[in-house]
Amino acid sequence: MLKKVLMSAAVLMLLAACSRSDTPVATETVIETATPSPSVTPSPEPAQQKVGDCVIEPGTDCRGDDLRGANLYSAKLQRSNLSQANLNASNLNSANLRKTDLNGATLRHADIRWAKLNNADLSEADLTHANLEGANLTGADIQGARLRGARICKTIWTNGEVRNTSCEPPASPSPSPSPSPSPSASPPPNFTGTARVTSLSAPDTVSCDGANNVNVDVDFGVARASSWKILVDGAPTGLEGTPQRSPWQGTRRLRTQCKDETSHKITVVAMNASGSAQRTITVSFSS
Repeated sequence: MLKKVLMSAAVLMLLAACSRSDTPVATETVIETATPSPSVTPSPEPAQQKVGDCVIEPGTDCRGDDLRGANLYSAKLQRSNLSQANLNASNLNSANLRKTDLNGATLRHADIRWAKLNNADLSEADLTHANLEGANLTGADIQGARLRGARICKTIWTNGEVRNTSCEPPASPSPSPSPSPSPSASPPPNFTGTARVTSLSAPDTVSCDGANNVNVDVDFGVARASSWKILVDGAPTGLEGTPQRSPWQGTRRLRTQCKDETSHKITVVAMNASGSAQRTITVSFSS
């Protein structure tokens, strides 16, 4: 009898153990939520590494390339050739353009704030409405550059002085009467007598060095001229001016096609109300 009781107890204990092991155990599920980080103003996007066929790097040759609207923020383009390039509305903020050739380039409405343009060639460049705030132009060549509407504020000029000529936004138009014309807007002087081209010189031979276009410095003088202009093979070049004194002497950098074993006739024309006079020289090109 005792043996049967013990066996029954053992069976009951075994059943109880099995019942406990088959019962699922409740577990607690913890869902972690990320704490939102404070909003951060995004930094400017880095400069593009390539725009079309133009590789963005120091010493690159992208003369005449279409770089309109390119993001060249803080780009390293020192000692590069960007002559005749179209950089309208491009972002050159903080770019390194030291000793870069930008001769004849168009930079209308470009953002050139805080760019380094030390000893750059900006001759004949179009900087209309460009933003040059904080840019460094020490030693740069800006002869013939168009700066109408450009923002010059905290800008280090070619002679090293800081200029703040257009820091304030343009004033709203008012119905007040028009001011008297400034001296810079005065009409050209009407010299009497025959206008003359007193001198004209340029290199006899220019080396192309594989380039399609080259710069030719033309040195000339005029007398009794109300205006002057430069022609190449009889066609206008866009280089013209209004001397305010007589005689007048100056140098202009001419950008022209360069083909081996060819030549161009460069003509300076001096004009006044009585007529005009001209002088022509021939420049040859070699490889």
